[in-house]
Amino acid sequence: MSDTSTLPQSMNEVEALATVRALLFAKDIGASSIILEGDSEVIIKALIWDDASFGHIIDEAKFLSNFFVDVVFSHTKRQGNSVAHNLARHVLMLTFDKRPNNKRSPTI
Repeated sequence: MSDTSTLPQSMNEVEALATVRALLFAKDIGASSIILEGDSEVIIKALIWDDASFGHIIDEAKFLSNFFVDVVFSHTKRQGNSVAHNLARHVLMLTFDKRPNNKRSPTI
């Protein structure tokens, strides 16, 4: 799954975009019931309640959640979500590496 888009402006925006990607992935593999855990309490609350703080990103996530029979959005502390947190940090580093003025090449 690769995509070209503008760079996120905040960590919460990164978390919201990751939520959309996770929902797209779950839809693509045919999942019918999912539990989506995230360590951003702001984003999880925005998904559960009507919160327009992240506008179209949260709207897209809510739209995608309609494709599933059952969706649970759950907040987990960062310590309990270290693999996902480290992956998100790695993705940010790769995104940074793709900026025109940066000479470092991405490593995986």
